[in-house]
Amino acid sequence: MSRQSAFEGLEDVMTERDMTARPRKVAEYRGEEARERAAQVLMEMTGAPDVGQAQDVLLGRPRLRKGEETVQVHFKATREMATWLAEQRKRSGMRYTSEYLRMLVERDMDNHASRHQTAQPA
Repeated sequence: MSRQSAFEGLEDVMTERDMTARPRKVAEYRGEEARERAAQVLMEMTGAPDVGQAQDVLLGRPRLRKGEETVQVHFKATREMATWLAEQRKRSGMRYTSEYLRMLVERDMDNHASRHQTAQPA
């Protein structure tokens, strides 16, 4: 195939298109339109249904369960506890300490609930 035949017809296709109908650059948006476009892009990027949840996802704070409020829990630990926690998290294959701690708490909650169910007379 010659170079000429490879590009044959391409010029016609290009002239048929409206070359001004290119996607708008972010800098071309202003005011309310810019705010709406930014919100749309955030929601598309994160898959969140609204801007607030999209921001939470981008900041690393997505909701744990849909529609359920989340809170942050902070506590102090000894260096030995922190080292043990990091080792256990790595062994479990989890990326984040918070993910590992949630798993531990959920497991304990499940164990507690099942003990209470079996202890009650039927």
